[in-house]
Amino acid sequence: MGSALSYLNLPYLNSTIKGEIMNTIKTEIEIVAEKKFNKQLSIIKRIGKTGDELIHSAGLYAMEQVNLHGNKTPANQLLSVLGKNVRKEALITWFIDYGKVQRNNENNTLEYVKGKELKFSFETNRPSPTGTIVTPEEALLFAEEMPFYDYTKEKKVSSIYDVNAAILQLFRNAKAAPLKGKRVEHGEKIEQLKTLFPELAELAA
Repeated sequence: MGSALSYLNLPYLNSTIKGEIMNTIKTEIEIVAEKKFNKQLSIIKRIGKTGDELIHSAGLYAMEQVNLHGNKTPANQLLSVLGKNVRKEALITWFIDYGKVQRNNENNTLEYVKGKELKFSFETNRPSPTGTIVTPEEALLFAEEMPFYDYTKEKKVSSIYDVNAAILQLFRNAKAAPLKGKRVEHGEKIEQLKTLFPELAELAA
């Protein structure tokens, strides 16, 4: 059987039916993205800080929701589950500069601002109040290329070594090695670690 998209080329389908098929596919994709985000929130809340990459991934979903749909809830959910070791202020700054939000100082949450103009400087490759107006979709792409942990000058505490983040990166490196033409030696040890840390293995899949 072909994919759902392949059926769009059938000559007897009119534009209305094709539109319904595309809307169904789009809805299914959004449901999958939301489930992934909720799983990331659960893991962050349960085992603490697992590395900046996981938080950035969840942050991109939250940014998409607020920029494209005016939904501020995921962004505030993410901020609420972050531990003390996470640079929450850096993430808030990233949301404000790349997203259609502003800070509510009374309860320290983010509020959606429908008419907010998003401006970007192509000279510095950063948001700028004097930059060029960009679309919410473009701002989302720029945010993906500039993670919150690289965006600010804030530095990590050198006395912290995150074992969960190291294991997660190990899984990802082992998975990517064959794609780079490298042979993975002692791969059975990776499989043993996956049985010990199934949640991290799932994130790296």
